[in-house]
Amino acid sequence: MNFDAKKYFSGSKMGWAVILVFFGLLMLMYKQDFFIGSSIYSPKYFPAYAGVIFLLTRNLWSAAVALIIAALINVGFVVSTFKTYSDFVLPGILVIAGLIIIFYNHTKR
Repeated sequence: MNFDAKKYFSGSKMGWAVILVFFGLLMLMYKQDFFIGSSIYSPKYFPAYAGVIFLLTRNLWSAAVALIIAALINVGFVVSTFKTYSDFVLPGILVIAGLIIIFYNHTKR
């Protein structure tokens, strides 16, 4: 089974459609005060939401760009989180990397 780069890095319209629906529902729930606080609706988190949606719809290039933008916008939060949880960051990264390798090795068969 070969890795099909065109499938994973294509400009899929499904990701954009899901983002439009997600942000439309998010805005509607915020305007109607329906279980949404201003911390969730903050525009500084929008690129992170878009990055996760792009990852789920397998549009990896757009996901990478959106998550990098989200990290740059929220750099203060990211740095303070790494300071607070510095004992857990490296082991967590190692566990996640190992699980990714196991998953791809297992599905390769």
